[in-house]
Amino acid sequence: MKVFAFIVILITCDATAALAGPIEDRQALMKSFALPLKDATSLSRGSIPYDAALAKSSMAQLSRAAGKLPSLFRKGTEAEGAVKTTASPMIWSDSRGFNTAAKKFSKDAKIAGGAKDAEAFAAALKTVQGDCGSCHKTYRLQA
Repeated sequence: MKVFAFIVILITCDATAALAGPIEDRQALMKSFALPLKDATSLSRGSIPYDAALAKSSMAQLSRAAGKLPSLFRKGTEAEGAVKTTASPMIWSDSRGFNTAAKKFSKDAKIAGGAKDAEAFAAALKTVQGDCGSCHKTYRLQA
């Protein structure tokens, strides 16, 4: 009976996850950037003492998430349903450029996570933040 209940729970969780569409998945991924970026910014500004493990963990989270971006912006997912999105059509018309930007972001986050000290981390984080800004400027609709 316990095995049956476990299987039902797994199926229910999987079905619930399937209800979210690509736009909601993208928005959730973008929101997942907030905490690691907050931690990284605090480390780089000296708001909290520099912690190499926290820097590495924060940047690893960003790098993994950035690696998922191209798969969440597949052709045909431009504007599904009534969900509001700020994704620019440029993502799909220049998918090569978007994918390159996502790879650069992922790579730069990994590099930042390997910084040897607070000063090197702060400099590397500026590159990562620049990647975010550049991508948003190009591939996000401006309000």
